[in-house]
Amino acid sequence: MKKISSFLLILSIVSFIISCAASKRISNHPNLTISNRYVWLPKLVSLPAEISYDFKFNSIDDEFIPVYSFNKSEWGNKNIAPDALSWYLSPHRDDFTFRTGLFNAFPKIQRGEKIKTEIGKVYTMKCIIKKNSASYSIDGKTYATATYKEGTIPLKGYFGFAVYQRENINVLNIKY
Repeated sequence: MKKISSFLLILSIVSFIISCAASKRISNHPNLTISNRYVWLPKLVSLPAEISYDFKFNSIDDEFIPVYSFNKSEWGNKNIAPDALSWYLSPHRDDFTFRTGLFNAFPKIQRGEKIKTEIGKVYTMKCIIKKNSASYSIDGKTYATATYKEGTIPLKGYFGFAVYQRENINVLNIKY
């Protein structure tokens, strides 16, 4: 009986250590293709949070809309108002950057360099989100910084990718 108790104690300690190590590890996810539905990454994160990935537009009409949300509510949901912070890049327009409430409101924005994206070229995007500000960069150059009141976005949430129309965007090397 004593050996079984010792074994179970050791097993639970090892299990605890493994789970702690796994939770601190950078999350790597398989490559994704964003097409006609929202995609949510599985790990719940707390602010401040950071995500980076490579991506490629395959069509001139693509609209790349990464998001950070707790409730994962999609645009048009009449039961649960979207709480997402979204950011945007497209080969055919450069008038959007950050929005809160998914697509609902525009926080105060400071624009960085404008970028003209090309179809088929791979870009690296990095976004850092804090309680009252967020910024994202493309290939190491700040594209936009948003400031908003604390409480505008959730303190814990999931990263994902929203869609507004049918897209054809490849997302590679996701790290957060």
